[in-house]
Amino acid sequence: MSADDRVAAARGLLLARGFVGATVRAAGTDSEIAVLGVAEGDWERMLLGDDHDLARALKALGFRYVSLDMEPLPPG
Repeated sequence: MSADDRVAAARGLLLARGFVGATVRAAGTDSEIAVLGVAEGDWERMLLGDDHDLARALKALGFRYVSLDMEPLPPG
């Protein structure tokens, strides 16, 4: 699966979990890092929510690491 395919699938996973407008980009030499961007209002749910399997699901797509961009997405 290409990095673009993995990013698209990861966006679908986030959208299915209600993270509307979330972004995903592949980073690292081998595009092995999924970098997630979510709106400030979604931070608490992302960090403390019930989606404990989200990282596992993203890793199952072929990402080795999952990270959250520390700068929240702008509203809207």
